[in-house]
Amino acid sequence: MMANHPPGEPMTLGNVTNAEDYYQLAAQEAALARVAVTNESRAQHYAMAAYYTRLAEAKEKIAETLE
Repeated sequence: MMANHPPGEPMTLGNVTNAEDYYQLAAQEAALARVAVTNESRAQHYAMAAYYTRLAEAKEKIAETLE
């Protein structure tokens, strides 16, 4: 479950507030890529996983500078 995601509610990008949430989304996209039927779908899921990972890393950097 996502760190700030309210139980029982669907996950949306509006619920994503910290790096841990983005890492969770990246892991979910990577899992989808592993079971994707087509190469195009697999590539799209891996691209989204990379995107969410970059967002998580950016969130971590921002949090570090605010400490």
